[in-house]
Amino acid sequence: MQIDVAELAGIATEGVLYGVFLVLDIAALYILFRRRDYHKHINILMVVAAIIMFLLSTAQFVVDTTTVFVGFIAISDRPHRLEYLSDLTEPVFAARHAIYFTMMIVGDAIVIYRCYVVWGHNLKVVILPILCSLGSAACAYQTIWAIRHGSFNAKLELNMGFPIFSLSFGANAIATTLIAYKICMTHRQLKKTMTMASYHDSLLPTARIIIESGAINTAYLLVYMIILYNNTSGVQILASIVTPFVGIIFTMVIIRAALLADRKAADDSTVRDRQMQPRLATTQPDTSQRASVFWISTAENASMVKVTVA
Repeated sequence: MQIDVAELAGIATEGVLYGVFLVLDIAALYILFRRRDYHKHINILMVVAAIIMFLLSTAQFVVDTTTVFVGFIAISDRPHRLEYLSDLTEPVFAARHAIYFTMMIVGDAIVIYRCYVVWGHNLKVVILPILCSLGSAACAYQTIWAIRHGSFNAKLELNMGFPIFSLSFGANAIATTLIAYKICMTHRQLKKTMTMASYHDSLLPTARIIIESGAINTAYLLVYMIILYNNTSGVQILASIVTPFVGIIFTMVIIRAALLADRKAADDSTVRDRQMQPRLATTQPDTSQRASVFWISTAENASMVKVTVA
């Protein structure tokens, strides 16, 4: 696949994913701000992350659209177009690299933050994924510096690309594994104090959402490394979709957890209505269950075990 074809495929795919992300991001922000209606504190960190992802996705879409317009409208003949699209020293390509590297690091930070919260704000647990993410960031911005100073070539792209994505892959894999391990340990502890039915209803669905989101992001990075190793133009397509794709993963966690909490609240309200129908004509729905969008608390020997999705 020639690089100009890859650019067209990338901008088309990115446009679709950007539209999906825009809708999901608005929905996620609405859910985050809706906490005020239930007298809960707004998670400022998640709000800032959602806004940063929106800005980065919008910036990349603008940059990629500019690249396509210059390459296909300002440059009429294909040989010069291919030369332009292959010249990574152009400022527009440095901006593209800076945006999607930053988005990748933001995605790493969110996964690591969730791991940090799930482990009870234990910083020692997340030291290794933090170091991996910092190493990936250092390699990424060193690559951008090399691009801007004209010392970048295909060999350097391969040599620097693997540390960038392998370290990010390691950070995501380690953090997701630690989250899964913590949930398994919590599962064993809660089995002693809760019935399995109540445990499955309260914890496992949300835990599955957290683990799935981390696994998807890890799988994407693995695919990126494989394509980068084969040195094909498909990497241009992945570079175009990485920013909205990471944003979609982030917002889907919030939205799926909100839908799960609302469904649980509706089910509980229905059960209470049936139980109290002989005594009361109507029963006000309990909206307190919606707070589980952001954490789930279960009692164990007068202590609280928290599993956080944000």
